[in-house]
Amino acid sequence: MKQLLFRGARLLPGPVRQSLKEAARSAVAAGHVPGAPVGHIDGARWTEDGSLVVVGWALPARAENIFIVADGGGSIAAAEAIQVPRPDLLNRFGEEFGPTAAAGGFLARFRNVAKPGKVSLAAEGRRTLFSARAIEAGSDPVAHARWLFSQPTPVHQLVERFSTVDLPAISSVIEKRNRALEHKKIERWDFGRPRPDPQATVIVPLYGRWDFVEHQLLAFADDREFNEDIELVYVIDDPDLLAGLLSSAEELYELYNVPFTVIWGHANRGFSGANNLGANAASGRYLVFLNSDAFPTAPGWVGSLVRVLEENPEFGVVAPRLLFPDGGLQHVGIEFRWNGAFGIWINDHPLLGLPAEADKVSGLCERHAVTGACMAVRRDEFDALDGFDTGYLIGDFEDSDLCLKYRRKGLLPGYFPGVELTHLERQSIKQSGDQEFRQKVTILNAVRHQLRWGELIETLVADEMREAAQ
Repeated sequence: MKQLLFRGARLLPGPVRQSLKEAARSAVAAGHVPGAPVGHIDGARWTEDGSLVVVGWALPARAENIFIVADGGGSIAAAEAIQVPRPDLLNRFGEEFGPTAAAGGFLARFRNVAKPGKVSLAAEGRRTLFSARAIEAGSDPVAHARWLFSQPTPVHQLVERFSTVDLPAISSVIEKRNRALEHKKIERWDFGRPRPDPQATVIVPLYGRWDFVEHQLLAFADDREFNEDIELVYVIDDPDLLAGLLSSAEELYELYNVPFTVIWGHANRGFSGANNLGANAASGRYLVFLNSDAFPTAPGWVGSLVRVLEENPEFGVVAPRLLFPDGGLQHVGIEFRWNGAFGIWINDHPLLGLPAEADKVSGLCERHAVTGACMAVRRDEFDALDGFDTGYLIGDFEDSDLCLKYRRKGLLPGYFPGVELTHLERQSIKQSGDQEFRQKVTILNAVRHQLRWGELIETLVADEMREAAQ
């Protein structure tokens, strides 16, 4: 059995093998007594808000006499930290500590810690088991999230963990990134003569790919509004796209005769940041936010959305019907639904995938929220609400967050099936990581969304249930 365990250890990732080797060397050097405490710190990262996250392992698992100690930040009992499954520990310590060795991993977060130089594991009498240097998390929230997410947690415990550890730590890095973005240079290129006083500005962020631009321009070329009263702004949110789009932009304008502007903010800002950047550059009294993979099925769609807002002042944001390429329903509004598996409110799309005939709505109607893949708002109200919130990681929930900000100000989100677009859906977000990483990002953003809006969501759902029961 022992030979099998050690043979399996050769298959472990290099950092894990190194961690176990260091722990073994430390134990031997200290004259380790079988069954006595042993442990290792795999990493420690500090953020500017004073959050210090430490990951590692300690055995015996859940021992109350083993502590994680931060310079100037106090200590946390390993038994009180979040448990991280570590089946790899069986390969080295299974015979000594039994099957519970696989439960020896931990994830701990210290609060309000001045930048520490060192983090240690200490046993009874504060005997040091292992020490490591803490490093600063930096300003890349995605990289920090990948490091945190690499520590496994059972699905049903993710919401609690994300609320107390991951979200505060990642939010601090996002805030640091956002402060740095305020000083980035903004560049603008106009192709064709800009509209002097457009009624509406259509804002399209570009990330991952820009080839859909030509397909949109082809559709807009047959729409008289785009040659009379609409400003079109493309926001590059990916440095890899800049050269390709700019090299083709003049030719695209000459070919389709649709004036457009290209904005580049010298950084990836995400869905919210890119849309806000486009809004800052816009001249229109109305703003229409549009995904690059969404295409109108008929001309006049922008004017129709604007008229709905003009005629219904109680609505602050309006979105059209979105269809899949096969004609099935993709968006008829967003409903908040409780997900019992995770213990979190999520955004649900009713009638998803059903034939268009399944949607019986004929005019403007209120929804809990609507999608940011295509939504129209009044410029002055959007500015007063400070636009999209930029505190979410990568994507998800920014659109419903905006709708809830409108609700808080007494303005409703509306769905209008009188306008239809075809949406290929999530073409750019596929570039952001594998399925497991994307799932954790969604849960993290759902946690943030719920912490911000949970009470309002519960009130909305309860009011709807009471109305349905009457």
